[in-house]
Amino acid sequence: MSRDRMTLVTRVATVVLALALVAGLVRAASTNKKYTEALGALRKQWAAEQQKRGLDPLDTKSRAKLYEENPSPEVKLCRVVDVQPDGSAVVQISGRFPEGTAFLADNDAVDLVNPTVANGQFKATVKVAPGQGPGFVSIHAYAPVSGAHAQCTAVFVNTLYTYDLRAGNGWTIKVAPDGKAYTRKDTNASVPYHVTFYKGAESKPFETMSGTFSLSPGYGPGADMSVSLNPAGSGAMGELMKIQQKMQDPEAFMKMSDKERDEVMARMEALTEKMMKEQQAAIADPAAMQRREDEFGCRHMTLTTSADGTASGSMSCGKNVGSLKLTGSARAVR
Repeated sequence: MSRDRMTLVTRVATVVLALALVAGLVRAASTNKKYTEALGALRKQWAAEQQKRGLDPLDTKSRAKLYEENPSPEVKLCRVVDVQPDGSAVVQISGRFPEGTAFLADNDAVDLVNPTVANGQFKATVKVAPGQGPGFVSIHAYAPVSGAHAQCTAVFVNTLYTYDLRAGNGWTIKVAPDGKAYTRKDTNASVPYHVTFYKGAESKPFETMSGTFSLSPGYGPGADMSVSLNPAGSGAMGELMKIQQKMQDPEAFMKMSDKERDEVMARMEALTEKMMKEQQAAIADPAAMQRREDEFGCRHMTLTTSADGTASGSMSCGKNVGSLKLTGSARAVR
């Protein structure tokens, strides 16, 4: 890559990083009864076989022999597959799996159908139960007798929700993704969201916020969501943020023609300068900024979605608003 092109990429990355939203998502892990029971049954089998063979995992020499005779499975290649709720897909994991290796999905939302192992490859159809929220699911491989273990993140339940909510103070709130799909890089998924606030029956929103809905391994499909909110921005900031959404994939940027890249960069630099002037003007009147924060100041939202599509939660706002109870409905985006 030429030095000019590297400089160009660096400039883009710097601007995009400056515009990144400070947001977080906490997913509550669901109770996975099937997985827990299946693993418990395997442990009883391992203990019985260890006792039968006179192997004591608490004894150093015995434990070494146990794992030497029953080594851990090894995962060499594992790619995440996207599956919609009430859908299915084929998952394949390459590696070394001793005869008798047991495979379990660690979330009860997913069933492994017709699992097979041949020529160093595990293969199965994964079926996702209806009504599941988004999240990652790992498949675990357990060696016989020793219970030696390997795992990989293999499934992403690809669900996007829109929400129609009503706050306890009468506000109407709409929460919607800016797109119809997550941007997924290996085992991380994200999508930008916008949140619009309306007073009473007014059709024009009085405030717009945004946040990035992010998921990483360990956050399985579930109903609970917690997301931080930031001002969506207007004027130069609003336009810059729209460009940022298009620039999330550096490879797509590099596929642009030189003219297109130059035009985008020139526009971003002009908007950055304009945005700084807008921010300086706002900072010049700190009292007005504080009044706005007191009268709105909504920064954090938690939501729970029930199986019937009912949504409920709460939102913390400025001191003149306080904590708001939220009720409404959720709808999966197809």
